[in-house]
Amino acid sequence: MERMTGAHFRALRTYLGYSVKEIADYLGVSQNSARAWDKGVYQPPAGVVEELQELSDATDKAVEYLARHYSKSEIEWPMEIPRTPEDIPDMLPQIIMPGPVTLDWWKMVGIRVCERVPGLTLEWA
Repeated sequence: MERMTGAHFRALRTYLGYSVKEIADYLGVSQNSARAWDKGVYQPPAGVVEELQELSDATDKAVEYLARHYSKSEIEWPMEIPRTPEDIPDMLPQIIMPGPVTLDWWKMVGIRVCERVPGLTLEWA
């Protein structure tokens, strides 16, 4: 995807669990730029679109990895997700992301994993 509308930017940002401030920090841009893209005042540049696609692809891979992980019968349930920002570094180290993730990212990922693994529930770490 070379171009992205404001609606697409906002939908993807929200889906991935990032606030405007968090996505601005992730992308290394000003909050004003991220806010303008979010409102559709400007379209995000191609490099930003590529970074968001990379984040989205890495998120999909994390969901698939965790779904396989929790599908194994010897793995203890429930799936733990971080409750505070301080808990994030203690999560599964096998998940490699291109940048920092948020609490809401973990919530979204947790729900997606639960949708793939029957009976899996979420708990705070």
